Amino acid sequence: MLYSVLYSLGGACTDFLKSLLLFVPLEIIFICYARKRRYHISARHITGVCFFQLLLLFIFILTGVPSLRQLLEDGLYFWPDSLNLIPFTYIGEDVVPYILNIVLFIPFGFLCPLLWKSKRFWYRTVLAGFSLSLLIEVSQIFTFRVTDIDDLLMNTLGTCIGFFVFVLFRKLAPYLSNAFALENGGGFPVSKALRREQPILVTQAFLSSFVLLPFLAAY
Repeated sequence: MLYSVLYSLGGACTDFLKSLLLFVPLEIIFICYARKRRYHISARHITGVCFFQLLLLFIFILTGVPSLRQLLEDGLYFWPDSLNLIPFTYIGEDVVPYILNIVLFIPFGFLCPLLWKSKRFWYRTVLAGFSLSLLIEVSQIFTFRVTDIDDLLMNTLGTCIGFFVFVLFRKLAPYLSNAFALENGGGFPVSKALRREQPILVTQAFLSSFVLLPFLAAY
């Protein structure tokens, strides 16, 4: 299991370098737009965003998000047996996958409020984790992987735990908890477009995993 995680992490690092083809131009546009709005984005926030991007790619690799290339080559298939909408159907067989799904999303629940003050309401971060997990599960419907409501529930729970880890971290290190936030200083209010950075990053990472990276696999 540890080997699988380390292998996926290595793959995520490689994919991150390839995803820079899409990530860097979009980030430059984002920074230029912020400067036009007289808002300064700190280097610490950009560094945090890079780690957030790496985490997303790691999640997509580990959960087996399909690619456009795969769908074009294999076609679309729907297997009723691969869809489970009954909670905790397999928990009696093996509890490890449930624990891993929780652990996988804890960093996501931590980084969201760390990087974006708009996500410091627990329901916003939990909704973001739920939406990301739902995106993954829906994308797996036409693959050979199981689309499981348990994964959705455990991923959301992991996001919730990650958020409360951030709450504890904020109490122990208030300066560090604000140092990476987008809305940290600047003297100008953050526009709606800037506050949408988090879902934009998720969309960009998913498109990289779904469209760009599979066609760069040979390089």
